[in-house]
Amino acid sequence: MHNLILKAICLILILFTINGCSTTNYDNHDIIQIQINDDKNNCLNKSYNEGGFDIRLHQIYIDKRGYLVDPYCRNLITDDDTEKNKDKYVDNILANFSKQDKKTLTIFIHGGLNTFNGANRKIKKVAEKMLEDGTYPLFISWDAGGPSNYIDHLTRLRSGKRVSPVSGIISAPFVLLEDVLRSIATFPASTYHTLTDKSGWFQERFSQEKINAKNAVEVLRRDGTFNINDNSNNEKAKEEQLITRLNPVKLISSPFIDAMGKGTWDSLLRRTDLVLSNPTEGSADEKNGYDTAVIKFLDKFSTKFPQHSINLIGHSMGTIVANSILLRYPNMKFQNIIYMAAACSLKDLEHAVNPYLNRNINKDTKFYNLSLHPYRDIRENHFYDFVPRGSLLVWIDQKFGYINSFKDRTAGFWYNIATYANDIFKNDMSEKNRTEEVDIRKNVYLTKFDLNSGPMKHGDFDEYKFWDKHFWEGIPIKIE
Repeated sequence: MHNLILKAICLILILFTINGCSTTNYDNHDIIQIQINDDKNNCLNKSYNEGGFDIRLHQIYIDKRGYLVDPYCRNLITDDDTEKNKDKYVDNILANFSKQDKKTLTIFIHGGLNTFNGANRKIKKVAEKMLEDGTYPLFISWDAGGPSNYIDHLTRLRSGKRVSPVSGIISAPFVLLEDVLRSIATFPASTYHTLTDKSGWFQERFSQEKINAKNAVEVLRRDGTFNINDNSNNEKAKEEQLITRLNPVKLISSPFIDAMGKGTWDSLLRRTDLVLSNPTEGSADEKNGYDTAVIKFLDKFSTKFPQHSINLIGHSMGTIVANSILLRYPNMKFQNIIYMAAACSLKDLEHAVNPYLNRNINKDTKFYNLSLHPYRDIRENHFYDFVPRGSLLVWIDQKFGYINSFKDRTAGFWYNIATYANDIFKNDMSEKNRTEEVDIRKNVYLTKFDLNSGPMKHGDFDEYKFWDKHFWEGIPIKIE
């Protein structure tokens, strides 16, 4: 039994790594050397590579405790005067933005299960291309590794707070036992869900979800309210890996994923909060509270560059952070808001995006909600089909999320957003928010990619030009 538990834990950690959201040189005059704590963080005075590209001018990285991290040498920027250091870091990004003479800032927030190295590789891959296309990239990165989140759940997090290592280790066996017992308790229901997997041929083609979504899209098109970008030219899905679909090992792995995966998911949700606010840094500042470097940047950018356009892009769990930004900055001018395979809920869109679009000052803001073809979400498989099929969005809706009503379902799954968009996005003509009548639905774009072109998996979106308007409208442009 002991060996079985250990193997199950290892399997969960591996699966959360592979089933996640994850996936250049500049002229010297564009480089501003960062000088923070010269004697303690010497690496802060170095460029990221000999070619001159400094990743710190395009990234704010927040670690699992909510601290600002130097993405070059991974040192915490917290020595001596933390606020002063964060200000210097942010000021260097702003100074470099000013030198680049770009009219648009594109903020990208990655999703869960992205590692430190993976986030940095992504930036090096696309930053230069984004600059060439006329936009300044800023990546808001956070510690979203799957294994570290489950370990935190097991050994450090109790009721949403980090406890001391001693307390965590003492209580860890009880938390693990609870996870194991929950796996056993959920075995009957998990077995049922596995045997009636919605990725089956009949469920895919004749499910009530599909029928409802299809009817809803027809109504939206007939009314001419929303902009529907449905680029599905081929609705016939091939029977891929039929033998592995029947893999009986799923019956064993599924309950462990259901129970143990929930702890990882809860830890990931906690870290999305830490991207903007970090109560662990100490006493709240009278003016700024527990603000992280991300908030410092947004405050200073909105003051220094009020006329510049901003594109806010979130992928998967990054949309949860983006929602918090919209709630915090309802008057900040985001020209385009793009959610790719959003892991936030429909209710989150209703409470964060819809009020933002309804403010008169934001009447020209466009909102794009990008989804995989639903067959791709439903049939995404990993580990030779040793685990239940489905993308992270499907797993959230079926296993990890707290689903009490349809609005608790993920906004990035096509069947969800297509069915309930009419109920989520509503015009608010209250005197407080609006001074003129504007139909916000005309600024909402719902995009579904084709079954056999464009992103094929939940983590594929950053393989394409995610900053390009054509991609937002469903035209896949691969990054070369």
